[in-house]
Amino acid sequence: MVVDCSIVGPLALADEPALSERVTDALSHKPLIAPAHWPLEVMNMLHVAERRGRLDRLGRDAAARQIRDLAVTVRTDTGDFAWTEASRLADLHGLTIYDAAYLELAIRLRASLATRDGDLIVAARAENVPVLI
Repeated sequence: MVVDCSIVGPLALADEPALSERVTDALSHKPLIAPAHWPLEVMNMLHVAERRGRLDRLGRDAAARQIRDLAVTVRTDTGDFAWTEASRLADLHGLTIYDAAYLELAIRLRASLATRDGDLIVAARAENVPVLI
């Protein structure tokens, strides 16, 4: 299952809506995969949350450890596909290249996609990628 940053936000931020039981179960029992930029995107989310007062530095660091403990396999080959398929998907669906990388990876691996991003959900469904919300 490919996971994007939006799906781990609720694990770190108490003010985020809770994940569904289906997603929580999948995070615990399925192999998790993400594109190469995922750790940067997750840490950016945590730093922004700290700057906005949603958590303190200790909370940020604890959240980072909790997310890292999910044992997400980060695919280092994502950049190879940024020039071609991810770019095509971004153009076709009006996605950022970052979001298109999640979609490209799910398509290539024939995996489901766990996301809360509305545009990414629409694009994934258009590409017949199973979505967990």
